[in-house]
Amino acid sequence: MNEEIKVIKIKKEDGKELDVNWILDLGKRCIKKPSIYRKVFFELFNLKSFFSFSYIPDLNLILYSDNCLYYCNNCIFGFNININGEFSVFCNSIDYIISNTSINYEQLKIKQYEINFELPQCIKNNYIDFDIKFEYSKNIKFNLKKVYRTKLPCLLVLTITSKKEVYADKLVDIAYKIYEILMIYFGVGLDITNRILIVDDIKMHFYASIVDKYSCGIKNSVSFSNFVMIDEFSLNKEIWY
Repeated sequence: MNEEIKVIKIKKEDGKELDVNWILDLGKRCIKKPSIYRKVFFELFNLKSFFSFSYIPDLNLILYSDNCLYYCNNCIFGFNININGEFSVFCNSIDYIISNTSINYEQLKIKQYEINFELPQCIKNNYIDFDIKFEYSKNIKFNLKKVYRTKLPCLLVLTITSKKEVYADKLVDIAYKIYEILMIYFGVGLDITNRILIVDDIKMHFYASIVDKYSCGIKNSVSFSNFVMIDEFSLNKEIWY
């Protein structure tokens, strides 16, 4: 996936829109420095004059590219001004970004959550079954699949599926509980390469920081590797009860 996205339009939560020429860096969760005319800048942010404010308000914005939209939470802006009276507006930090939606994470309902882990060399692939499935509850199913890639580390694809739409937090919490168990079994944190929220075949990629306790390389033991075989006997419904 291309990490740099050309943004052609932005929209505030109150519905106000503006055509722009911005570059969104998904990996770094920031907006690079473009130029925007002073008059349009004030119309967008409802400012009376440049010198009456020493900051740009932090905003939640919806960014549009040619073929996708991105919900950006808590965009923290900065700006410069050049000799032609144009502002260079940029965003140093975005708390999280979700593709293909205009809804914030707290209100988003999904049917499936997928998280991909890249296995370090210390993890023995032959100690992990190819495909592990079980019912987590009456409405929620679990699947952990091993995926080999040419000249790349092996992936573990963890998918939590619900029969009905639920708030994203519910499926995400289950996924991270399972990840905590994997960290115990492996003795080390795994590299999270992708997080996807899914509903009605719409895939919404989630970009945000990983909290320290889930970081890649965090060790839970002096020595680390597979402590147990990862299969239906070590990952099943009974381990939660």
